[in-house]
Amino acid sequence: QFEQLNLTGFNKVGLQIAGVRSPDKQPLALAVTGTRFRSAHASANAIMIEAGMFPTANKNVVISNCLFEGPLATGVRANAQLLDVEVSRCRFFNCKTGILFGDPFSESVSINNNTFFKGDLGLNWSQPPSIEKGTLFIQNNVFRDVKVEGRTTNRYDANKFKADYNQQINNNVSTRSQKTDPSKGELPLVDDNHRGVAELDKLPIDPTKDDFLQPGNVQRLRDLGKQVTVYPDEEVKFVGALEPRG
Repeated sequence: QFEQLNLTGFNKVGLQIAGVRSPDKQPLALAVTGTRFRSAHASANAIMIEAGMFPTANKNVVISNCLFEGPLATGVRANAQLLDVEVSRCRFFNCKTGILFGDPFSESVSINNNTFFKGDLGLNWSQPPSIEKGTLFIQNNVFRDVKVEGRTTNRYDANKFKADYNQQINNNVSTRSQKTDPSKGELPLVDDNHRGVAELDKLPIDPTKDDFLQPGNVQRLRDLGKQVTVYPDEEVKFVGALEPRG
């Protein structure tokens, strides 16, 4: 496990993961928790996940309570298949893309209670997620000053995507008022009534402070949250990576 680390000054990759799988009956293969990534170059990737020596997916990986401080090309970049991966309670600041999933498709993915601040793209898939290939949960995430919350580089059926994941992709909020444009490959991660949330403009934006992107006691940000379980099995009901103060 990687816990409470401070990885700074990297030009290419902060942490590279390859061929991770848990032994039989072990629920967790790798956990990266409470770690701060601060790059030295805008083309850097904080966490890079690659294929191992054998043709098997990286399995049972948890990334939680981390701070990705850009400029970064990506906060988390998966160039290999993932099974049972969770990204939760993380803050992505000044990342061109927060999380990128390449080929092949990753299955059983949970992206809950993260805050994305300043960037071109929150989540990016090279292939449209498909309900036939595994579960996908994207809940309680905050997108502040992010141009596009989610996108796939290939065409997809927006109506099918929404129908497949209607109960599993919800309670995400954004300062962006513009609606999702399927013709540009944008994924409907944020409901129209959760766009243009003015309360998100009041988040503290000094990355050197412990309260970076932590809301004050804003009742609406609590009310918008859906009860979800994030690592390590804690129940949370608010949006974003940090619980509102007070």
